[in-house]
Amino acid sequence: MKKVNLDIAGMFYWRADIAVQDDATVFDVMYQASALDSMPAHTGAKLSFSQELPGENSKFLNEISVLHRNDSAISRQQPTMPGAQPRVYPNGLFKLADEPITTGVNGKFVPAMRLPNGYLVEDPNKATVTAWQYYIYDRNFVDKNRANAGQKRSVTAFTESTKDYPLENGDTVVWRLITLILKPNSGMRSIKGISEMAVS
Repeated sequence: MKKVNLDIAGMFYWRADIAVQDDATVFDVMYQASALDSMPAHTGAKLSFSQELPGENSKFLNEISVLHRNDSAISRQQPTMPGAQPRVYPNGLFKLADEPITTGVNGKFVPAMRLPNGYLVEDPNKATVTAWQYYIYDRNFVDKNRANAGQKRSVTAFTESTKDYPLENGDTVVWRLITLILKPNSGMRSIKGISEMAVS
C-alpha cells in the first residue's frame, strides 16, 4: 500500500493520504477518494466523476463533480496581503465535462459533436475543446514527466496511468481543465461573432 494526494485545480478540492495498492492507477486514486468522501461521517467536499461512454473511450475520464459543503471550497493559494485569510468560495456543486473529440480523416484528434445515437462526428465549426488532463508530481512536487529529460507527454488513459509513471508514496495527482486547439483556428467564427450575426 502507498499514500498519495489528489488535487482538482479550479474546483478547490484537495484530499491527502489516499491509501491505494502499489499498482494503483489515477482511476484507482479517484475511485478511492470518492469512496472516502461518500462515507457518512465525512462532511467536507464530496468528489464524483464519470468515464466516457462504453468502448475504448471508457478508459478516459468524462466529467468531474465536486459538491462543496460546510465552506469546504477553500483556496489553497496563500494570501499575499498581510493578515488576509484564504479565500472561501460558495457551497454548491462544481462540475464540468470534457468536450468530445474524435479522430479526423487524417488520423488526428479533432473537435466533435455527439449525435442523438451517441456517435461522434467531426464538428467543422470548432477548433478548440476543453479537456481534463492529469499530471503526476513526486513528493517534492516535481512534475514526473518533466523530470525525465527527453520524454514526451503522451495521451495516457487514467485507467492505464501506471504504464508511464507508476504512482509512488507521497505523489500528488493534479487534474487541470485546459483548452486544446486541435486545428488551425484563424478565420473561424468566434462565439462573439456568431452572436453578433444573430442579433443583426
